[in-house]
Amino acid sequence: MKKIVWTMSKNFGLIAFLSMFLVGCNEPMEYRYADEPQTVTCSGANLKLMHEALYTFEIAIAEHYNYRNYSPSTPVYKENGYAQFMYSGITNTAPFVDIMDEHSKTVAKILSEQDELWVIKDDQYQVNYKGKFVSCLVSNIEDQEIREILQSLIAADAIESRLLSPPLRKRAVNTVDDPELGMIVALEGYYKNLLNRNLHLSSSNE
Repeated sequence: MKKIVWTMSKNFGLIAFLSMFLVGCNEPMEYRYADEPQTVTCSGANLKLMHEALYTFEIAIAEHYNYRNYSPSTPVYKENGYAQFMYSGITNTAPFVDIMDEHSKTVAKILSEQDELWVIKDDQYQVNYKGKFVSCLVSNIEDQEIREILQSLIAADAIESRLLSPPLRKRAVNTVDDPELGMIVALEGYYKNLLNRNLHLSSSNE
């Protein structure tokens, strides 16, 4: 009897190990920032993926625009990234090919499959501002003025770069401390443009 129990216990342990291994193998990508603080908690989307998307975006722009070699451990590292990227990102004129890294392309590809995030119009991705996740982001933006501007533009179905870019540019540096706004900028200014340029379809090492 002891031998049978030991064998069953051994088999159970093996099955549990294999299950964990297979689950890990089924992950669509490497989650590099899983241990970083979760700053956005809106429902309506895969939070693990959105967490990764935000950090990936922030690091990509911080690295690209870090001409003065700011330390990644200092606030100015990300603040400078936002300050340099905000206007050109929202107006679709940033050097996206130079900014993006392999991880950005992988994240963008997976984001492209998240129907709740996008509206496809004229074969172009547009952020789904009326979806549950993005609506929650907008409602939780800390900056009251930009929150109300966005809500008014959404209500009027008038989300356009020429209307969005001026108020967002004024808040570029402060976006680091307003993660819901940061996520909006990531979707509207970065990932949407990678998708519409099909940059996520190029080869990836991940």
